[in-house]
This record gives sequence, structure tokens and C-alpha cells, in this order.
Amino acid sequence: MNRTPELEAMMSADDTAVSNKNAKRNQLLGGAALLIGGAVAAYFVLATPKETPRDITEGDEEFRTTTFRPPSFVREEEKPEPQPEPDVINIPPPPEPVQEKVDTTKFNVPPPPEVVQAPPTEPAAELPPEEFPERYRSKLISLDTAREEDAAGGLGGADGNGLSVAGEDRNSKFLAAASSLADRSAKAKQIKRIDALVPEGTLIPGILETAIVSDLPGQI
Repeated sequence: MNRTPELEAMMSADDTAVSNKNAKRNQLLGGAALLIGGAVAAYFVLATPKETPRDITEGDEEFRTTTFRPPSFVREEEKPEPQPEPDVINIPPPPEPVQEKVDTTKFNVPPPPEVVQAPPTEPAAELPPEEFPERYRSKLISLDTAREEDAAGGLGGADGNGLSVAGEDRNSKFLAAASSLADRSAKAKQIKRIDALVPEGTLIPGILETAIVSDLPGQI
């Protein structure tokens, strides 16, 4: 089988030997490092001083055996140990009572001042009843007091005086008159124009051009 020159050139390029130019120098450096390390190790091994062997028999340590004391056949009288004296606390005698000196100093107390009675005060003049201003009166409110004297249907009771309201001002009188109305019946009527009916709660857009007077009595 014949090969092309290009294929042979490629195969010959793969067989090219790879050589390291610094291989010999690396080998020399490694050998020198091993020799230096061995010399240093041998110096430390040979230079360390050797300890002289110590004779065990010529030591400073002394060995003493315990002496045996045989028991005596004659009983020795044991003397009792003296008991300690009990601690006695000496309480000192109580001190002598000392009589306190009573202070008998006399004080000259002045007599109490005389009570001065205040002059009688004159009763204050009664203020005239407050008049309701004409400009605050609303023309939109009218009270039907024609049947006020009817005691059966009114709220004032059998005497026809109406409910008692505290106060003499204009507002209190208006409240008393409004509470004593006799005719409070309601009649149902047919709504003829349903298209003009506005349900309760409907919001009607508008522009407020006049101020609202909130101090006028009644519903405005």
C-alpha cells in the first residue's frame, strides 16, 4: 500500500524524539542537594554529646526499713484527755434608768382674734330672659299648636302642660312647644310621580353657594 508524501511527513513528525536540554543540570543539582543534606544530618548525629551511664549503686538515695514495735503485755493506763471548759458568756448588768427632764416652759399664748361678721349682701338682681335674635329665626319652621290643649293625643299627659324642659331661653321654649304637639299621626298617600322620586341615600351633585347656619333651631 503506497502512502502519500503528506501522510508520511505527518507520521514522521509524530516520531520526533523530545529531548530536555536542562536534564543534566537538574540531575547535578539534585545530587548536590542530596550530598549536602546527608552531610548536615551526619554532623548533627556525630556532634551531639553522649550522656555517661550512671551507676545505680552509687546513688544518693537512701533506703530505710520500718522498725517493728512489739505489743506490750502490760496494759498502759491511758490518761483521759482534759475536757475543754465550757464557754460562759458574761452578760453585763442593765444600765440604770435615767429620768427624763420634763420641759415646763410657760408660753404666753395671745387670745384668739374676734370673729368679724361680714355685712349682709344684697341679692343679685335677676337678669332679663335672653331674647332670641330676629336674624336667627327661620321662616321655614312652623308649629301647629291649635290642638295643644287636647290632653288625649298629646305628649304632655292629662294636664295638657306638655313636657317640662329646663331653661328659659328661646331654644328651650321651642323644644317644649315642639314636644307638646298633639297631632303626630301620619297618613299614607299615593305617589303620583315616581319619575321624580329620589331614594334615600342618593348623592345629588351640587355647588354650595350660601353658608349653612348651624345655630338655627329645627331641621334646615
